[in-house]
Parts: sequence; C-alpha cells; structure tokens
Amino acid sequence: MRMKSIFYMIFSIIILLCLIPTAVMSADPGQSFWSIYVGNYWDYSGTDGVFSWASHDEFISTELISGHTTYKLDEGEDGFYDGNEWYEVTLPEIRIWKKTYWDDDAGDWITITADNGLPVGKNPIVVGASWSNSSNGTGVVGSTSYPGTVSIAVNVLASESVTTPSGTYTAYKVQHSYTVSAPSAGYYRTLTEYKWFVPYLGVVMWNDPAMGEWEYLNSMKIKKTLLIVDRDNDAKTDIVVYHSDSGIWFIKPSSGAADYYVGYGGTGYVPVPGDYDGDGKTDIAVYHSASGLWFIKPSSGAADYYLGYGGTGYVPVPGDYDGDGKTDISVYHSATGLWFIRKSSNATSYYVGYGGTGYVPVPGDYDGDGKVDVAVYHQATGLWFVKPSSGAADYYVGYGGTGYEPVNLVYLYGYVY
Repeated sequence: MRMKSIFYMIFSIIILLCLIPTAVMSADPGQSFWSIYVGNYWDYSGTDGVFSWASHDEFISTELISGHTTYKLDEGEDGFYDGNEWYEVTLPEIRIWKKTYWDDDAGDWITITADNGLPVGKNPIVVGASWSNSSNGTGVVGSTSYPGTVSIAVNVLASESVTTPSGTYTAYKVQHSYTVSAPSAGYYRTLTEYKWFVPYLGVVMWNDPAMGEWEYLNSMKIKKTLLIVDRDNDAKTDIVVYHSDSGIWFIKPSSGAADYYVGYGGTGYVPVPGDYDGDGKTDIAVYHSASGLWFIKPSSGAADYYLGYGGTGYVPVPGDYDGDGKTDISVYHSATGLWFIRKSSNATSYYVGYGGTGYVPVPGDYDGDGKVDVAVYHQATGLWFVKPSSGAADYYVGYGGTGYEPVNLVYLYGYVY
C-alpha cells in the first residue's frame, strides 16, 4: 500500500508537471500544461507484490495561502482520505505550499506549510535537466507546531514508452529526492521516488524503489483547453489557451508579434472562437450553456455583442454552414440529435436531425465546398456519419472506436467530449 511517510506523495500528480515544449510555454500561466483544473482527477491501481490498492487524486478547490492562489489536491486510497496538497501555478514554475499526510512513525496526521513555497517544477525542462530547492516551514504534528525545513532535488532522466491499464504513453521519467527536517521535534525524513509524466495529462506511472511499490494509471478526467485559431490573419494557426477559472485567453501570434492576453469568459463559459465578422481573423467568443447566451468580441474592433441560442443540453458547434465566410452560431442537442443553425448571411435559422445519444458532433468541410458539413462520430462503433452540404449522398466511415476521441473541435475537449 502507498506508504504514508513524510511527504510521501508531497508532489503527487504535479511535482514534475513542467515538462512542456518551449514553443508554447509563454502562452499560458501553467494550468493546462500541468493539468491543474478543479475537477481534474486520476485513478491508479497500486501494488507492492503482496498487497494491491486503488487510489484517486483530484483537484477539488482553490485556496489562498499567504496571498497566493493555490489548487488543492485531494488524495484517497481504497476509498479513504489520504491527505491533501496545495499547488500554485505560474508561467515559469509550479510551487507546493502545503501538505497534509499521515505519518506511520509519528502515528499522527502532519501538516507542513512552506514559508515561501517550493518550486517543484520549472518551465521549460528537458531530459538531463536538474535542480534543487529548499524552504523554511512549519510542521504541525497533532496540535503541536514545530519549525523545520523542506528540500527537494529533481532530475529528468529520460523519455520512454510506458504501458499502463489506460494505454501506452511516451512519458518523461523523473527522479525526486526530498528531505524534511524538524530538529526540535526530532523529526527527519528522506525519500526518493520516480514518476513518469505525460505533458497535458499528468503522471501515468509511479515507483518507490525502497518500498517496492508501483502505481499505474487506470483512468482520468482532464480538461483540455488548447485552442486552434488564427488571431493575426497570417493564414497560420496561433497557439491560444483559455483558462476557464479566470476567463483569460493567452495568445501567442504565429507572426512573431508579442504574446498578449484578453479577459473574456470564466467558469461555466465554453470557448467558441470563430470568424464571426468575416474579417479573416478569429474572434474571441464564449458560450454560456446555462443561459444559452453567446458572447462575441469581434477582432475588427466593433462593439462586443451577445445572442441567445441554445441552453442546457445544447452543445455549441460553430462553423460556416452557409459559406459566406463568417462563422454561424449553431448548437447540437444530443438527446434528440437535432442541429440548430443560425445563418450569418441572413440571420435565419433551420434545423437538421442527425445524430442522437452517443453521437458526438464533428462538423467540418468534408467535401471541400467551402461550407461546414453536419457530421457525427459514434465512439462505441468508431463510425463517422457525414452529411455533405453539397447535396451529395450521406456516407459513413469507420475510423476509431471506444477510447478514441475525434479531434475536429479541439477547443471543446473537456467541455463536450
């Protein structure tokens, strides 16, 4: 079973979630790179060769610590509480500020808070990189507080293929060695462990060689928020990420212009970028499913506006369905399989029945006529059903299946798929 020694899982899922390609590192404050969003979770199966267990790690809330916004990670083992960790994420690094865990030797729950936060991950990072850091802190054993120090050394050892119950991944193998010391309490602990990390996903495998313990990823729920848009009208896709907790869009123009950010949206608002004004640039836009309202910020500089179209149970599927060069506001109702499309060319609406429960909307210009075609993907069978806008006969193609996600509306990952 997972050992509860001091800081046993102090850096848990996120200690090294910093292995991010340098090409995109300046576009985002860090949450999507390290998979830190409230509601993201990872389920693991563990074994030491004798015992087996199941563990569940999930980000459950945000909390201010010393004026810093942190994300609280809740850990469970075989359905029982197993501790918490609090992480702060910034563009260049990730810091751990606080940890609560059970210590077998002390026979009690212990909480340690770092005075300044420990940088446990840095961006960028590559195979062969290493660093070490330490911080003063306060440890609470039961109801008694003790001053102490916490230190960590990290080494990025390799990039290799890893197979787990959830799949096969190319992951970074990272060694962590950390020490916690509280002399006045006569407390001193060291631990070395290994984690295999996949950018945007998290830790897929873990090993404590001293205890002979291993954990393998079984399943996960991850909000993915990479957007594919052309904001600078250079016919190249710009790297853009949307942080739903704050509603901030971080944009890295492909033209080489300076990175910038725009506040537009927030919790409950889905990013739905598109060229709604037809100027060749992608407009920032969000959809609020609870109210069915679309909020659009035209790149042309025209005034922001909103439109009600959809609501609870309706998935946004924007696209240029009428071929006028502008994105049409559209929604898909999975329960009935109905598509409701509002043409930007004349503001009239129509609907098409195509899909239903178990069918994911995957609109795209499959026939190359300049208009978006209605299409759905059935994951259980791996079948794609396409209704060409040109008037050609509907057709289907088998490509995918259970465990395979369509990648047409990338920006809707974590919201729709």
